[in-house]
Amino acid sequence: MRELSGPGHSFTTFERGISDGARDGHRVRPRAVRLHAECWARCPRGRTTASLASIIRSSRARRPFRWSRDVEPRIRGRAAELAGRPPGESAHRTHVRGFESTSDLRRTVVLVRHGATAASELDAFCGWLDPPLLQSGRRAARRVGRLLIAHGLVPQAVFCSTLTRSSQTAEAIVAEVLDGAVPIHRDWRLNERHYGALQGRSKDQVRDEVGADQLRVWRRTWDGVPPECSESEQTALLASPPFANLKEPLPRAESLAMVAERVAPSWRTIVETTPASGSTLVVGHSTSLRAMIALAEQRIPGEAGDLEIPLTTPILVEFRGPGRLGQLRYLDPVTDDDQGTL
Repeated sequence: MRELSGPGHSFTTFERGISDGARDGHRVRPRAVRLHAECWARCPRGRTTASLASIIRSSRARRPFRWSRDVEPRIRGRAAELAGRPPGESAHRTHVRGFESTSDLRRTVVLVRHGATAASELDAFCGWLDPPLLQSGRRAARRVGRLLIAHGLVPQAVFCSTLTRSSQTAEAIVAEVLDGAVPIHRDWRLNERHYGALQGRSKDQVRDEVGADQLRVWRRTWDGVPPECSESEQTALLASPPFANLKEPLPRAESLAMVAERVAPSWRTIVETTPASGSTLVVGHSTSLRAMIALAEQRIPGEAGDLEIPLTTPILVEFRGPGRLGQLRYLDPVTDDDQGTL
């Protein structure tokens, strides 16, 4: 067996500890062992119990996997022993590369913008248009899944928009993290902003036509509304699958303020249903995620438009009490490191 060196122990020893849970017919899934091998090889001492808890939770949600109440304490105890702590000692306030363990957090909402599409590659306004992910976007989404595992952020619930690029990104992350075991809640209110007549056009082309100042008003100010699309374009959009079942009237263009108003009910539900010491994954779009962050931070409207939301870069929104924001920060999927607060 190939050994993966950990802090003071080889993974061969750690795997034997995990395999203790296989006694009495309790079969440990090879995927759970493999995923935790990656965590063990990459993470320093003190992180093992917290990240193992995520694998345990994900394993319990999948089938076939037989479980009994005496297995989890044995696996947790072995992990704590390897981490250099008594089995009953809490993993609170442990850090990985300056990143605080989620075991010390009340609730964490992980925001992720969808992966790359043909429109994003061309730097075009996509809005309510519905292109699928590119293969590079799918790969990036899977990397996000591995990153969430490594940092103990396996979600208990997943939300995404009804647009294909968001849905496919969520599916790729869930497949990587939980083998698709967690249901994905699709909500049209999490859709991207309606960019009206700008949809499908490149930002450079629009900038050349109207100037940088006007483009900024349409893109980044709180109340700036782009030119509306035509009635025929709107009819075609509303007949597409992401909007086919909606009965309520929808605008032909939106400002950031309008998106925040649309997103607000869904955001409240997401925050309220995130379990204590747990996490929820939300896969959205640049403007819908910008609106959620503005709602979470109660930002001054003029500042909300300046938030940068990179593709497939997790943003952690941490709540340390009911309605009380703890911290907001990026987690970079390429460097696997905390990128600081927004």
